[in-house]
Amino acid sequence: MKKKLYEKILVSISAVIVVIVILMGLAGVDWKQVQNPWSQFTTAVNRKIDKFMHMEEKWISNDQKRAVMEEFELAYVACEKEEQKDGTLIKMVATEETQRKIDAFNEYMQNGSGKQYAKCIGYTELPEGKLTMDFLMENQEKVVEMIDIWQEKRNMESDMDAEIEIYMIYKELLENGQ
Repeated sequence: MKKKLYEKILVSISAVIVVIVILMGLAGVDWKQVQNPWSQFTTAVNRKIDKFMHMEEKWISNDQKRAVMEEFELAYVACEKEEQKDGTLIKMVATEETQRKIDAFNEYMQNGSGKQYAKCIGYTELPEGKLTMDFLMENQEKVVEMIDIWQEKRNMESDMDAEIEIYMIYKELLENGQ
């Protein structure tokens, strides 16, 4: 009884496989591109493991980007259809306050207590000798890295007054209509 049931199951499975192969042949499937099920399974598992292993990296990167966005009053907006072709769905854009925030940061780095950090974070190597809107928007990863190093240095030296100093410069620029 068990043997006949086993044979019927094998015949049924074989018939299903033959039908699938015939249908795939009729559909014009390129057999060289068809992976075996084990290969598909291991590829899927490896992708999940890779995604999990890099999760912390992505969290850190997102935190760093948020710090730059907060520092310079940037905002996320949806990308246009043409821009989404590379898989990017959102991008950072300047707000009306961004230029004033950049000006306050530049003043802090050039004439304020930020001078002590300017060289080690790469600020002195910026193309125009200061941070510009164009540089910020075209080199966001470089600016994210620069701000991250600046924040690390400040934290190591317990310099929490930088945010206050930059805010005071920003407020002064605002009052002067700049």
